[in-house]
Amino acid sequence: MTPKQKVMAALHGERTETVPGGLHGWGMYKFAHSGRLSDYSLEKEMWKIHGDELLRIESDFQETFRPDFMQLAEAFFESKKEIIHDTVHAGLLHAVRKLESRGVIDEFLDLVYDEPDELFERKFGHMRDLAVRYGEEIFIIFTTEGPVHDLLDSDGVLGFEEGMVALVQAPLLFDYLLQGMFERQLRYVEKAREYGAHSYSQSFSYLCPDMASPHMYRDRIFPIQRSFYREVEGMGLIPIICAWGWVTPIARYLAETGIRGLMVEESRKSFTNDIGEIREELGDGIGLFGNVSGEHTLLHGSVQDVRDEVLVQIEQAGRRGGFICSSGTPIAFGTPPENVHALIDTAKEYAL
Repeated sequence: MTPKQKVMAALHGERTETVPGGLHGWGMYKFAHSGRLSDYSLEKEMWKIHGDELLRIESDFQETFRPDFMQLAEAFFESKKEIIHDTVHAGLLHAVRKLESRGVIDEFLDLVYDEPDELFERKFGHMRDLAVRYGEEIFIIFTTEGPVHDLLDSDGVLGFEEGMVALVQAPLLFDYLLQGMFERQLRYVEKAREYGAHSYSQSFSYLCPDMASPHMYRDRIFPIQRSFYREVEGMGLIPIICAWGWVTPIARYLAETGIRGLMVEESRKSFTNDIGEIREELGDGIGLFGNVSGEHTLLHGSVQDVRDEVLVQIEQAGRRGGFICSSGTPIAFGTPPENVHALIDTAKEYAL
């Protein structure tokens, strides 16, 4: 099987000869690996790199580490924030944040969401070139922020505090705004397929059970996501959720959204994302990405530490198939390349 075939089989819950292995593609490690930066001081500048330069960065990373999947993670909503916070639109943004009416919400969203043809031609030509170069052999995942993040991020549409208050005090208009963002984002998903992506992954943050109750997720967010991901699959892309936060209490609901794969972050002080427990809650038939610690094991551990954690995760969640080894968080600055190799190679050598 090609790496692409292995990943696709795992995303349908199937058993593969060896475990697919790859890396969480979000973050700045690719740029650091290419020599563009060594800390977060230039992060916003890195998100502005596109075209041939970004093509070289992604290709160099792929050729060095040889993961079975290529996750192209793009912060394209960062450019929208320039529109959101332009003083010209201050009055409209104020009205949206007060959730004054559906008309105000529609006017704002029509302003913020660019036409997909123009956006992709400007920012995502590298994905089309990567698909030509690698698309027959390597599984390509296109990842963006999700509307929940775009709403509740500190400099997002509503901001965190105002957004969390609106979630409870203005539920109908909050849901209307969120639904409108999901619907407009579908236009970008369709364009991603045209540019060669095999899968669309969307980040889901702030409203996992470490910040909102499972019932809040089930009653308010789940119906919107279920409609969205069914549309994604209908467009010919394999839908994946990349969940930030405590996943276990809502894994059974996530399984019903229509996704084919779930990415989860590593455990934090306030919650534990045990990959074996999540596997049981998620059920079979859906691919689960591992969450090897990017902040501890990969950054500070030895090659053997990385191998040990990979093997434990496969035993806990991958013996029946449907498992893809991965890091739980973006790879941190200073992570030894040999540890990155160890994660991918250990998985690819493990015979099920």
